Amino acid sequence: MRESTNIDALQVISGNVIYDYPTLASLTSFLTKVAVGSIKTSGTDVAARAAAMRAMVEKYTVTEYPIIRSRSDETVANTQAACGSDVVLVTGTTGGLGCYLLAELIANPDVSQVYAVNRGKDAATLRERQRKALVHRGYEADMVDDMMSSEKLVLLAADTSAYHFGLGDEEYEQVILICLIFVAFTEIIFD
Repeated sequence: MRESTNIDALQVISGNVIYDYPTLASLTSFLTKVAVGSIKTSGTDVAARAAAMRAMVEKYTVTEYPIIRSRSDETVANTQAACGSDVVLVTGTTGGLGCYLLAELIANPDVSQVYAVNRGKDAATLRERQRKALVHRGYEADMVDDMMSSEKLVLLAADTSAYHFGLGDEEYEQVILICLIFVAFTEIIFD
């Protein structure tokens, strides 16, 4: 492409080409078509992209992971009123920011319950990981023991690729009513 004398082909490539064709396969296909002259514009097909987005929404909210709409607004309001204070869900509490956020939420008198959702297979290993993470972040052992035994704290091991995040029905029913959600992560490394 660099050495092409076809100026029209080079002008077809917009500054957004990487975003318009985000995978190696789609970018390669586009550049090949530009090189042979079968594409005259780099603009994305808006209708095709909208259809793809609608298909994704259908897939993830209706087909594979249906959203439960059985609860009325009145049920949700009654549940919140019964709590009397904030119920918070926070993810990533075994990480740096998450540890500090968890400690603050447990200490906050306006918070009645903290659901700490983290990746993991079971609650026992998550409980140990959480304890180690808090100690690693500099919290004293007695303070960590107090946090870990707090009635406010509910540790949930979740699988983000599973139906209902791998949570049991009862856990999932509790979690879907939460209004305050904090996501505490900075980086996930897949080695």
